[in-house]
Amino acid sequence: EAHLTLARLKDARRLTQLVARHSSYEIAAVPVKSVCLMRSDRDRGGSVYTELHSVNLRA
Repeated sequence: EAHLTLARLKDARRLTQLVARHSSYEIAAVPVKSVCLMRSDRDRGGSVYTELHSVNLRA
């Protein structure tokens, strides 16, 4: 599992579509199987993550 943090993103679906087009890429020699974009919000207990969009790249 790898994480990429982006400061600002207006359209979550647009980024996942871009990654899907390049699904043959590998991150650190580990095949990329899916992409999940999440929003991180802070509260008293720490960070809370909310899924914005997810796409599977390989069957």
